[in-house]
Amino acid sequence: MAETVVTVGIDIGGTFTDFWVFDGQKIRQHKVLSTPGNPEKAVLQGLKELGILQPALIIHGSTIATNAFLERKGAKVALVTTRGFEDVLEIGRQNRIGIYDLHVKKPDVLVPQEGRFGVTERMDWQGQPLVPLTREEIEKLGKRLQSYNPEAIAVVFLHSYVNGVHEEYVVTSLRRQYPYVFASSHVNPEHREYERTSTTVISAYVAPVVSRYLEHLSETLGSSLRVMSSAGGYMSAKRIIEQPAAMMLSGPAGGVVASFELARALGYERIVTFDMGGTSTDVAMIQGRIPITRDMEFDHLPLRSPMVDIHTVGAGGGSMASFDRGGNLRVGPQSAGSFPGPACYGQGGMTVTVTDANFLLGRLDQDNFLGGKMILDRNATHQAFQTLMDQGLKQGIEMPDVALAEGILEVVNAAMSRAIRRVTAMKGVDPAQFVLLSFGGAGGLHAADLAAMLGIQEVLIPPDAGTFSAQGLARSQAYADALASVLKPTQDLTVEYIQDLLEKLADKTVKQLADDGHRAESITSFYHLDLRYQGESYEILTPWQGTLKDTVEMFHQLHEQYYLHKELLTPVECVNLYVRSIAEMRAIPLPVWQNSAAAKPFTHRPMVFKGESLSTPCYRREELSAGQRIFGPALVIEPASTILIPPHYQATVDHYGIIHITQ
Repeated sequence: MAETVVTVGIDIGGTFTDFWVFDGQKIRQHKVLSTPGNPEKAVLQGLKELGILQPALIIHGSTIATNAFLERKGAKVALVTTRGFEDVLEIGRQNRIGIYDLHVKKPDVLVPQEGRFGVTERMDWQGQPLVPLTREEIEKLGKRLQSYNPEAIAVVFLHSYVNGVHEEYVVTSLRRQYPYVFASSHVNPEHREYERTSTTVISAYVAPVVSRYLEHLSETLGSSLRVMSSAGGYMSAKRIIEQPAAMMLSGPAGGVVASFELARALGYERIVTFDMGGTSTDVAMIQGRIPITRDMEFDHLPLRSPMVDIHTVGAGGGSMASFDRGGNLRVGPQSAGSFPGPACYGQGGMTVTVTDANFLLGRLDQDNFLGGKMILDRNATHQAFQTLMDQGLKQGIEMPDVALAEGILEVVNAAMSRAIRRVTAMKGVDPAQFVLLSFGGAGGLHAADLAAMLGIQEVLIPPDAGTFSAQGLARSQAYADALASVLKPTQDLTVEYIQDLLEKLADKTVKQLADDGHRAESITSFYHLDLRYQGESYEILTPWQGTLKDTVEMFHQLHEQYYLHKELLTPVECVNLYVRSIAEMRAIPLPVWQNSAAAKPFTHRPMVFKGESLSTPCYRREELSAGQRIFGPALVIEPASTILIPPHYQATVDHYGIIHITQ
């Protein structure tokens, strides 16, 4: 791919659409309100305001696929499967959601019974045909599908991960009439019928929405457009349309990429990422590499696709506060979004949000929000709090607005700390051994308190924290991946067999990247094995060490780290081989902070901490100098975010402009 002068990262969030631009010398950031009903409108508006008219590399992350799935606004899908297996999608696994809940509701099945079509064909577990697929059977299927009139089709045959020829036959026949047909042997060539079926159905379900959206953007942006996938790298729009489920964690993956690059530049090995936006909070654990998983669930439905290992909770600046029927204070997961947004936005919002709580406590500057583009409405905030207090009084709860605001922050912080423990303590590591890297528009207001709850000693807040995920999109690399199912004990495998199959997978991924315009010499491939102890249900993605002995030893170590034990006498089984290839693009350096004169507060304002009002200095971040130290309480304001340094904390600015907060 030819060197591009301008690189643009664009991250569509629930409240704001963020832009981060690098032209080879200067960095710019920008925000516009998201337009949920027409998300590309905010993208095009922001590019116009930035004056991005010349050819550019535009790397775009979006929740378009996730929203279509969660809101059940996807396509009408038909499932074509081996006769007798039509109900796999509904039967699922024996695992129960809420095992002690007598009123538990199973997740909605994306394909109703009348949309599942059994076909007479059968492969055995070794990929040998037991029942051939005939032309007559395909013709009968076509007539049955016409009466159902699907928008997209998922084709999932038994054991097609070993031999997908029957699926390919059906796909070739159906694509003459239906534009969106997906074969499980291409989407997810792994064993486990339920997970493979669910993954293929989800791909078909979101495909028309993703395709229409990207085709519309491509009409305007042309060949400049690239799309961030859930796996922490970007693809061409064409390849994303062929595997649309790869967009399910598109935006949040950018923040992890940016965190990894920053941690590598600073020499930090252990980082917990904390991305608090307007609608949700995303957290991840980095230990020397971007964490990748293929075992994810969305709304309790499995999706087997490479993804950055991120945990998301419905806690953001726009999360709404309320009292439940028992009189308990709740925050989220419902969000006020970008419109009407929090009450303080002055756009008609009447519900108290986390942002309103911070504003009431003095932690947001009324006149400098979004760089002065939005003046916060104090009267609307007080009216919303009065409504919430009246709701509490009806349930016998009398609480003044300041105490209520502090209670809202305690509740949302508790939810976010549980999320961080899930990606650290539940994987056998102590969060106190990590550094917390905070970003997102709302993260800086909560990071120090959150670190204290987790025993974390240091918080990092990079410049442009409010557009950090967009920066990660701009810093990401092009990638392609491929997988092959093995399902054999490692003692029955040879190094030659493993190496040969890995190289074939690598050839496939290199060709995909070459087709997207990347030079072969820029591409590096990384080899992995999915390993498990015989008898276990799930595997651990283990980097290939060059020999089976060393790779198995690495697996033992990883198993002990994750599950606190290892079984050296139990045979190890290889489930899959996995290759990920990356095309190295130009590196975007961390810019050196230019200011040399220490900043002075531009104002002092009262802020409430544990019920006590303290006069607190406020600084403009762009005026801080490298090496400057600030003692809390203090507020640091930048256009896209606000950073709180609580009492008994101090902050130091390093030569990259990164703020380090410690006690």
